[in-house]
Amino acid sequence: MHERPPSLGGEDFSRFTLAGVPTFYYFLGSVEPERYQESLKPSGRPLPPTHSAFYYPIPEPTIRTGVLTMSLAVLDLLGK
Repeated sequence: MHERPPSLGGEDFSRFTLAGVPTFYYFLGSVEPERYQESLKPSGRPLPPTHSAFYYPIPEPTIRTGVLTMSLAVLDLLGK
């Protein structure tokens, strides 16, 4: 698990939390590890935001990882 600092996203998701509904929000990496490492360098090219024409995930393994992690989270909540 990697904790992230608060961000100024435009999600309404926090309204559920404020209303007392248990919530879970996570980020799923979706770019090549090399591209991510490059973005960390002082002169590296930054990663584009998800709602831009320059964002594109790697379909595999992003979809597989997303489905697997969400399925495991649901099974964990159900006590399976």
